Amino acid sequence: MQPSCFNLGSCCNFKQETANVGVATASVANTNLNGTGAIVPIYQAGAGMSGSFVKCITVKALQSTNPGMIRLFISPPGGSPQYILFQEKMVVETTQSSFDASMKFQLEQNFNIPAGYIIGASTQIGQPFAFTVEGWDWTYPIS
Repeated sequence: MQPSCFNLGSCCNFKQETANVGVATASVANTNLNGTGAIVPIYQAGAGMSGSFVKCITVKALQSTNPGMIRLFISPPGGSPQYILFQEKMVVETTQSSFDASMKFQLEQNFNIPAGYIIGASTQIGQPFAFTVEGWDWTYPIS
């Protein structure tokens, strides 16, 4: 067997990606749009990385729902979060039963955020929702 002529330490010094998934539930009613009130952190870009790519956010109602709103916020790192509203999604009335599933939707995001940034969620109505955020942290160059 012939030895490889490639030096992987120098020829493949490109972007490195690490999976990052956020999971949380929000159930306390919050009608505020200004980043105050009950906001649950659902995702944080990895510290010590160059940034994080947020692919999508799945929202699943944990019971029947009334009309209302789900709100997503973003905050820079450090101290207490300083949330800024970046997306709203309407919740429609549904009746969950043994034959009908509770409401579920996916929000395609496809954006990068800097290291340490936090995504938070709130619900306008006092009903529980589960949030799953799919993403990955990235760094360049590989150390």
